[in-house]
Amino acid sequence: MSCEQPVRAFARYVDTTAMRELWRESLPGLLGASIEVTGCRVLYARCRTYSKPASWQKSFLCVCYELEVDGGAPSPRIYGKAYLDGRSRLEFDKLATAARGEGSRAAGGWCPSWT
Repeated sequence: MSCEQPVRAFARYVDTTAMRELWRESLPGLLGASIEVTGCRVLYARCRTYSKPASWQKSFLCVCYELEVDGGAPSPRIYGKAYLDGRSRLEFDKLATAARGEGSRAAGGWCPSWT
């Protein structure tokens, strides 16, 4: 893996067309509500990579999305953090488990589908 490979691996998370589709599929189930996502905009993205090959697996991407939804609802903002090598899924599972323990719902979305 070259130091540019983490950046390429994270590119899908800033592809607004792909993320709009992912949020369209995932958000209603996560929120337990009927919501139609019609658009997605990246408000902020920060990619942290490491120059040493032994540290590449620590790379991550932070992204803040603003979604457009039907029905005049306020545009939700969703913050996410993606990791390499399946770590996103592990982090999502920890968050979901903690949220269920507190009686609330976990927010997030890309982890179950993409990593």
